[in-house]
Amino acid sequence: MYYQGTMRRVFVLVGLVALACQDTATAPLELEPVLSARALWSGGELRITDAAFAGQVVRVVLDHDTLPTQSLDDTTVAVRLPRRVGTFPVQVIAGSTAASAGDVTLHGFQSAMYSVAFMSGQPYAIPGGGAPLIFAGSDPGAAVFDLSTGTAIQTLPESLFTPDCIWTPSPSNDANRFVLMGKRADGSCGAAKLWSIRPTPEFIDSLAAGAGTTWYTSGQPSPRRWIFNWNNNNHLWICDTGCVFNFYHSADGPDGVTISPRGDRFLWLPAAELTVYDSRTLDTAFVLPGWYYIHGAFSAEGDTLALTASEDTAEDRKHLLFVRADDGIVLRDVRLDSLYQQTDFVLTGPVAADPVRPWLYATLFVRSAAGEWTLRVVVVDRTNGAILGVLDTPVSFPVPYAPAAVVPSPLEHRVYIVLSANGYKVHGFRGTILRYSTPQN
Repeated sequence: MYYQGTMRRVFVLVGLVALACQDTATAPLELEPVLSARALWSGGELRITDAAFAGQVVRVVLDHDTLPTQSLDDTTVAVRLPRRVGTFPVQVIAGSTAASAGDVTLHGFQSAMYSVAFMSGQPYAIPGGGAPLIFAGSDPGAAVFDLSTGTAIQTLPESLFTPDCIWTPSPSNDANRFVLMGKRADGSCGAAKLWSIRPTPEFIDSLAAGAGTTWYTSGQPSPRRWIFNWNNNNHLWICDTGCVFNFYHSADGPDGVTISPRGDRFLWLPAAELTVYDSRTLDTAFVLPGWYYIHGAFSAEGDTLALTASEDTAEDRKHLLFVRADDGIVLRDVRLDSLYQQTDFVLTGPVAADPVRPWLYATLFVRSAAGEWTLRVVVVDRTNGAILGVLDTPVSFPVPYAPAAVVPSPLEHRVYIVLSANGYKVHGFRGTILRYSTPQN
């Protein structure tokens, strides 16, 4: 009897131990996930941290979509966000336990509109930190456009600029000054003139020597240095007290000229082969071989060029290059191949840097195998080359080769893409203005 009672107590004890172990093994986790941010870019990365992730399989659900996760360490996972815009709930699942992580807002495309006033030529952003402004051609003359409303808030008369004599107004080494060229009373094209445009138009200088003809584009890269391009015959005129003709071998038809804020470098864009010129001597500073169909912009300090480019031996490979402006040394190469299908046809587009945040905006025009064009804005961290977001634009583009500009607007927490039309005698064309929201944190 004693033996039977002892064995009964042993069995009960073993059963209780087993039950306790089972309860411990199936006890639910206490999840308290912490998100890296609540406002992120469409197509960006979200990091989630929780000490309870150790040893667990972690899944993340955004709205109703399960996102692929990458474990960074025992407590942190990273997820690539979808290319969507809006506010969505996030649920985190570790093992058999689920917990709400609250909402996140993904920023990207907002809206598209046509400019109220007519627009032509290459649009050029006017810096200043206030309203998002560009300078471009217009039917009654060149104009300053407010992108938030699409209106021309200031118009220069036809006598100062006409698309019948040049494709586009052209920049100078001063961001507030532009080279304009207008018709004379007899209908012939006049000499180039330099005007300050803000707060009111003011005549600054004129080119006394030559160059009274029609041009693709022009500019004043440094004081008293004038440049004119006529790509039909690969002509480049360089003018000071007189004008000197240069012939260059290039298949590109540049939409405009890009001038460094330091006033020491300039280049024509887009370019079949990148040639950077010394703005003071007007000699070639350097050539960047191996790339074609290049767009780009200088940094605010003028020491770096950011360029979207295609490999000349592999058209489908697109890159974002950060190049030292002094000598053309490539500082960083960001591959963009993963952002489109290999069956797509892709054209590189313009770039611009946000003046407040370390964001660089680079654009790609993507045509799918079905023949549909999409504009894709790639947001890159200038400090390390990381891709922060991929913003798809759900509107079609019948003219993807149109001259375009990227205009950040930090005060509005927006970035704009502006598409215009180039060519002689372009009248009655309304530019396309695309708006994208940006995170505020």
